[in-house]
Amino acid sequence: MRAEVVRDIGTLAKYPQTGHSALTGKVRRDWQDTETVLAYSRNGKKKAALEYEKFVKEGIRQGSCPELVGGGLVRSLGGWAQVVSSRRKRVRVSSDYRILGSNEFAEGLLLEADEREKETLRLSAKARDLASLAGEVAERGGVPESELRSGAR
Repeated sequence: MRAEVVRDIGTLAKYPQTGHSALTGKVRRDWQDTETVLAYSRNGKKKAALEYEKFVKEGIRQGSCPELVGGGLVRSLGGWAQVVSSRRKRVRVSSDYRILGSNEFAEGLLLEADEREKETLRLSAKARDLASLAGEVAERGGVPESELRSGAR
């Protein structure tokens, strides 16, 4: 499969696979979370969409950047030989250098994300297994457990 080059912003808006048209507010897709992406701007949704479009236009003007195309970790480490060597030495690499930040930075973010996930998923002592969790959900939701497990709405 050959990657297509998008030469202008109008063409990009016609590619539903990119999500660009939803981020700029031209199309609404219930499955696409534009809120999270646009929330990175503190200037409101409409201004964020304009900032995003400006960012993309500037990227298109830069043209193709071979150092950012394909390869991922293999390219970052300098080839398959270095990947194999790192694995043999049990060196774990969490990122490639096309991501802003070092391996240590990426490790820190991953650790922080793991901690937040653990906090979010912590269950009460009463609901340590699926059966007791189902019972607790049914109780709190005010529905019989049999109805909860039935698969019906």
